[in-house]
Amino acid sequence: MNYFFRTLKELKASLETKIEEYLRTKSEWEVPIPKGTSAYSKAKRAEYVERNLDKAVKYYKISIENNERVESAIKDLATVLHQQGIEIFCFTRVAVIFDRKN
Repeated sequence: MNYFFRTLKELKASLETKIEEYLRTKSEWEVPIPKGTSAYSKAKRAEYVERNLDKAVKYYKISIENNERVESAIKDLATVLHQQGIEIFCFTRVAVIFDRKN
């Protein structure tokens, strides 16, 4: 009986690894990430490939400050802040950043 449970645990671990790998590669295919080294493309890469939301926020803010794809960066920044659970301050922060540019 121990062998059976050990085998099931190994099978479960193997399947979880394969699923994570599949989802990682699938998301890279389906999400159009801009090419280049601009702040906006770095933000997209951080959000979808690296799955590092703090880094994505940093680069979206830089993109907005550099007047680079401002409207898209604001929308993406709001989405990332919402994912982080910063729902209350999300639109306030974005509005303040946007007002600074105008």
